[in-house]
Amino acid sequence: MELLDKGKHCEEEFCHRLDLLPMKCKACNRFYCSEHFKYEAHDCKEHTKFDYKIPTCELCNQTIEFKRGQDLDFCLAKHMEKCQFNETKPKRSTSNKCSVSSCKTKDIFKFECLSCHKNFCNKHRIPEDHKCISLSTNCRQNAQKNSVFNNLVNKFSLLKSK
Repeated sequence: MELLDKGKHCEEEFCHRLDLLPMKCKACNRFYCSEHFKYEAHDCKEHTKFDYKIPTCELCNQTIEFKRGQDLDFCLAKHMEKCQFNETKPKRSTSNKCSVSSCKTKDIFKFECLSCHKNFCNKHRIPEDHKCISLSTNCRQNAQKNSVFNNLVNKFSLLKSK
């Protein structure tokens, strides 16, 4: 009998379970068991008092500054004026024009040559395709290195054969 004095019965219509640690609903001030304490579980009619959902912008996924008592539509309109993804703002045209003089292609993506640091289209992005100036100097240096290496190999093979 001492146990029946402890705790409270769940006030859900069909539950009435004796719970030693009942939870009180903040909205309707009724006691519920661990299964029915959420607003949705006991169909709380007054849950809108404590509905603290933070509005977020669908375009930029940022939270919208909203204080209690303010009109949500007003706050959304205020945010949309400042929103960086607002479609009413004029878009800046970013020119990714190919640096090859005969090519008039403007691509979405910019391909910058690592050697000459110019922008090129997809067709001319490879240094051989846009006749890169630094490529010709690099080729000469590589050719010189290869000739020096070949000379050393030839001298070593001659020494070995003696």
